Amino acid sequence: MTKKITFGYQNFPFGGRNIRRPVAQFLIENDGRKQSFHCLIDSGADESMSFVEIGKEFGLDFTDAERSYASGIGGDDTLCFKKHILIHVGNRSIPILVLWQNRKMDPSKDFPFVIGRLVFFDKFDVIFEQSKDKFHLKPIPKSRM
Repeated sequence: MTKKITFGYQNFPFGGRNIRRPVAQFLIENDGRKQSFHCLIDSGADESMSFVEIGKEFGLDFTDAERSYASGIGGDDTLCFKKHILIHVGNRSIPILVLWQNRKMDPSKDFPFVIGRLVFFDKFDVIFEQSKDKFHLKPIPKSRM
């Protein structure tokens, strides 16, 4: 049986109030450069996202990256660049495609990383228990992937 990993919800300010969100601290890696980030686990997002300024810190070169556009609830299209990174969760290293937004991160409303459903939710069953102020990542056995 594969053991689940449990995280607590964390307070993050938004719109003048604190909102409890499912956020996990993950190690992100590219070309041997590693850094720990707060990552929002977003079951409503298809894609994982971050910011070009963060990607450049990891040595990502966006010159020849495939371009894409992303829009959220607000509906504004944002230019993004597609690049892969590794995310370390427990004893797993998972390559995920990230849409790197070509705009400045606003720490008052943006997370450094948003982990969307594609790939990540294929590797983990994500169980939200908001009433208990926690969520779980249950690794899916590789034999079922």
